[in-house]
Amino acid sequence: MNCAAAIATAPPPAAIGGHAARGAFWTILFSAGSKLVTLGSQIALAWLLLPRELGLVALALSITCLASPLSASVLQRILIQRQRSADDEVGQAFWLALVMNVSGALVLLAASPVAALLFKEPSVAPLVLVIAVALPLQALPTIYAAALYRRLEFRSVAMIQFAQGILQNVSAVTLATLGCGAYSLVWPMVGSALFAAVAFRQATGRLAIGRPQPRLWLALLAPAVWLMAYALFTALQTAGSNFVIGLAHDSRVSGIYYWGFLVSSQAIFLVATNLQGVLFPVLCKINPDSERQYRAFAQACRTLMLVIVPVCVLQILLARPLIELVFHDRWLPAVPVVQWLSLGLLTQPLSILTASLLLARGQYRQLALVTAGVALAVTGAAAFGAQSGGADGIARYTGLTLLLANALAGWVGYRQFQRGWCALLATIIPPLALGLPILAGGWWLAGATVGNGLLFQAAALATFSLGGFALLGKLFFPRAVVELLTHLRSRPETSPQDLPPPS
Repeated sequence: MNCAAAIATAPPPAAIGGHAARGAFWTILFSAGSKLVTLGSQIALAWLLLPRELGLVALALSITCLASPLSASVLQRILIQRQRSADDEVGQAFWLALVMNVSGALVLLAASPVAALLFKEPSVAPLVLVIAVALPLQALPTIYAAALYRRLEFRSVAMIQFAQGILQNVSAVTLATLGCGAYSLVWPMVGSALFAAVAFRQATGRLAIGRPQPRLWLALLAPAVWLMAYALFTALQTAGSNFVIGLAHDSRVSGIYYWGFLVSSQAIFLVATNLQGVLFPVLCKINPDSERQYRAFAQACRTLMLVIVPVCVLQILLARPLIELVFHDRWLPAVPVVQWLSLGLLTQPLSILTASLLLARGQYRQLALVTAGVALAVTGAAAFGAQSGGADGIARYTGLTLLLANALAGWVGYRQFQRGWCALLATIIPPLALGLPILAGGWWLAGATVGNGLLFQAAALATFSLGGFALLGKLFFPRAVVELLTHLRSRPETSPQDLPPPS
């Protein structure tokens, strides 16, 4: 089908835009609920677990990079990007996803004793084995989740992910209370994977699977080579820092850094990564219309930056009083980790949304190269920091590197539409112009309220920050704020059944 015909048969802008807005609404709603549950879990685990135990989990997870190219998520993205998949292709994708994740589990089984020797921590090996058990189960929902994304049924996906998060967090706290230590964070992966398999199957309905036919798998794997590289570098970006820290320091330092990373990135990745799941299939639907796709991409970047910048600024200002007030004193060394990584995450939406765009366009090679650049830069910064200091020094180098690397990734996204630095800066400057004076004023206020009690200081900083963002936004960027509120309140004019079939 040529481009003109594809555009003619594509869903109308109101339908796609409405479903994107509805998907964003449900995603943000359930992400907020997940954040509250996760925050409660983090508070409980901070009192129940030691930094060394969390460090062991971080080291075990860093080894999973070896299995990431064999992840079934690669096939899920291919199924979503193609939009229309024959029944036999979907069935073979199920079997291939299972084979890939089983292969990844075998890689981890072989790597577990090597990891224990490498980090000089025998306790790492059994943790890696538990993660390996979860991998085959994580392949089971692949085709069912892809079907829901293709149908733009974002509410169903968000509800399942929310329930899955509750199960995993409650299980972790329960096991930690029973004294399971580091295993409290890895055994719930098995239970949540089983739950996701059942829930996605129930939400999607029956899909024809048939018998495995390995001769058909090559057609599915052919476009997956660069996506496998993308999965590897995505895992390296997340876990590479833990790996190099484990080589240079003991598990306690790894645990401090990893806990700080979890606290600083939880809200950002809950919102931004879940919204990537909304934007990716929507951009796939409008692939033939480049101008319409650009408007959707640019609007998503502006909106998400306006959401994430206030979150990051709040995290920087509230890190010290809240950690002192709520968490155990053993986590106080993680305060600068949370602050520096929150600074780096200011531009994280640009990287995440550029990945959505390149995935939607099928530009897997460029996606892998961009992700490799960010991952290698961040891992290199962590390695440099690990040689010159502790967890706070590592976070300083990785945070600043992440801030710049994400901006460069965003530039790659704008270049897809022949736009450059001017368009990118027009996206970055308004939210940063709101955030920097609030950050400076909040820093002064934090010093001025020392000695007035942690609760008073935290309340004063939160009130000042939220009030400042609301006031400055209304004064200097009223149009941007109105756009944000409009998109969050919008509803689709049609239901999924009203959409014409994708071309």
